[in-house]
Amino acid sequence: MIPFLSDAPRAVGIYAQSLGAAVLTRLGYQLATPMDATLPFDLLASRDGALHSWTKVQVKQASRDGTVGLRRGDKRAGCKSYVAGDFDVLLVVDRGAGSFLIPYSEIQRYRSRVCVRDVRFSRFRVAGPLPEAHAPLIAEAPTQVQLPLFPARAA
Repeated sequence: MIPFLSDAPRAVGIYAQSLGAAVLTRLGYQLATPMDATLPFDLLASRDGALHSWTKVQVKQASRDGTVGLRRGDKRAGCKSYVAGDFDVLLVVDRGAGSFLIPYSEIQRYRSRVCVRDVRFSRFRVAGPLPEAHAPLIAEAPTQVQLPLFPARAA
């Protein structure tokens, strides 16, 4: 059995990053993923690929009501607030409202949560709602899926 997707924050985060990467690719960005998981951003994005033009992107998945947390780290180890320089743009993937690219300067005054469905963030919407085919993968996905790992070899 191969674990597929669960409600575990790490699994949800990986799925959100994948969707975020797809949105940015469709918008014409080149992407890079940092090798260090402790960095305060998830992706690097650039239109032209020049070394000086990479933007640090933090990806979050909105909850069912459209809110997103603005803290990083594990709850057990203690959460830290993001500070200027941690990332340049917040990419929020919201199943109901679409995807939003919000500059850090627009959210820096918020302490812990923002609601991307608030009218003040509508100008940052870059993609429509996720297709219904993706909805079960986010909320009601089975925790395990059985797949054949390797095709049978002919003798």
